[in-house]
Amino acid sequence: MHPGRIIGAFVGIVMLATLLLLPFSNVNGPGATQGTLWSIFVSFVNSLGSTSGAPTSGFVNLAFIYQIAAILIVVGSLVGVYPVASGVMGVIGLSFVTFGPYEISTTYASNPVTFGAGFYVLWVASVLELFLAYWTWRGERKVLVDKELAAVRGAEVWSAGGQIREPEKPKPAAAPKKPKTTDASLMPIVCPTCGSTNPPNAIVCKKCASPL
Repeated sequence: MHPGRIIGAFVGIVMLATLLLLPFSNVNGPGATQGTLWSIFVSFVNSLGSTSGAPTSGFVNLAFIYQIAAILIVVGSLVGVYPVASGVMGVIGLSFVTFGPYEISTTYASNPVTFGAGFYVLWVASVLELFLAYWTWRGERKVLVDKELAAVRGAEVWSAGGQIREPEKPKPAAAPKKPKTTDASLMPIVCPTCGSTNPPNAIVCKKCASPL
């Protein structure tokens, strides 16, 4: 297993612990006590029954935003061994909490909530999961390419009868051969007319000028 997946699983555990233990935000406005994301999720679930008659109220919309965010972050923390899924779910869930309330009511723009340590830890962990996803993808892709190259190399060895075939090197050009000198070509020539002895390569007799 790639180290990025192991670290991703550990980061997922940190995300789950943060969701359960660290203060996340004060959804009731400035000055309110900050609660963990899980406690806020549970309180919204318990309160939705009393506000079912006003489905368009800002409270119901805010509850849905926090519930979706909490579910995404919980699932993302449980699949930390798959960093890309964990990071994407964490970023989407936190984006809902960060920007969603300002889209449903102008009240939050004038009285924004304050976020606690858990909010920032979850953001850092989610971005870290995305980095681990990229690192894991690079590492596993390299391993896959190496395996494919090894398989091709093994096929070449098998086709060569168990011997590794090295690429053929071009043979050097052969030097031109010199004509062999026969004994007959080294013998002096006797003129048939006058009987004089002439050099081996003579064409005419040096004494009588007769053709040889």
